[in-house]
Amino acid sequence: MGVASDGRSERHRGDSMSRIITDATGRRYLLEDPVALTQAPGNIQLATKSKPWNNYWRMLGTVILAFILIWFGLSFVIAGLIYGVVELTALGAICSLIPLPFLILLHRPKLIHVRLATPDKSGKNHHPLPEGGSLKTPERTSFQRFVITDDSVLDLPPLTQVWGAFIAILVFGLMLSIPLLLSLLSGDEDLLE
Repeated sequence: MGVASDGRSERHRGDSMSRIITDATGRRYLLEDPVALTQAPGNIQLATKSKPWNNYWRMLGTVILAFILIWFGLSFVIAGLIYGVVELTALGAICSLIPLPFLILLHRPKLIHVRLATPDKSGKNHHPLPEGGSLKTPERTSFQRFVITDDSVLDLPPLTQVWGAFIAILVFGLMLSIPLLLSLLSGDEDLLE
């Protein structure tokens, strides 16, 4: 970071230094521009944090949105076209368009912003970051930034958790249906008498 106390616009070693800040004492500092985004190396592999239930929630959201799209959207459009009801066709078209942005959000590609500092004797210890601040390394490093898509493998939760959730939902469904079944059986006895 270069210091310019007289307010000059200085260039340092040919680098483009365009961000100027002034501290509380009135001194002006020229901040170095962050490293530009570059193409990702071809052989890069990242280890990402495991979020196994995200895949299930994404699939469940897709199923619910597809149900809304088909049942309320396309079926209303078809029924409106068959019976010649313009309002029903318009309602079906609107119901078809509402889930589309949510489907796109669920299935948009996940991007990862990678910052790679590799040891380099001709590098620097401080690297400015685009959001402000800087990265300080204990030894001289060269710094790269690039964006890649998250191509991690399909990560699923342990089978015991999946089967446990399935059994819990079945038990809960049975508990809710027992009162309904008892009321139906008591209603049949009244009919027989």
